[in-house]
Amino acid sequence: MMTSIIFTLLFILFIDIQLKMAYAHGNSHHICKLENRTIVFNVCKIRPRITLPVCMGYCSSSTHWSFHSKRFVHSTTACTVTDHRTEFFVCPDSTHTAIQLMIPVNCSCAKSACRRYHR
Repeated sequence: MMTSIIFTLLFILFIDIQLKMAYAHGNSHHICKLENRTIVFNVCKIRPRITLPVCMGYCSSSTHWSFHSKRFVHSTTACTVTDHRTEFFVCPDSTHTAIQLMIPVNCSCAKSACRRYHR
């Protein structure tokens, strides 16, 4: 009788862990891509509308066991720019204000490559 109860409790615990792991691995799909967005620059007298690519979407989430807090912890990575190019934009008005634009070329759910620029 006692072994039956212990076996049942272990079985329930095993199923609970399996369900949590299935949930963690089930959220592994992500959609992180470049999409064109129209941006209005407020630095020019005549406010130009420019269509630029931006990183949009969501990344995978995961769940792992934290021994410190003794529970499952949820974590997510951000959709960030991993590569970019720079271009100068000059306002088409009398001020001829110049702006240097960082235009995304690639997006990823990996950690941002911008960290290396902040030394």
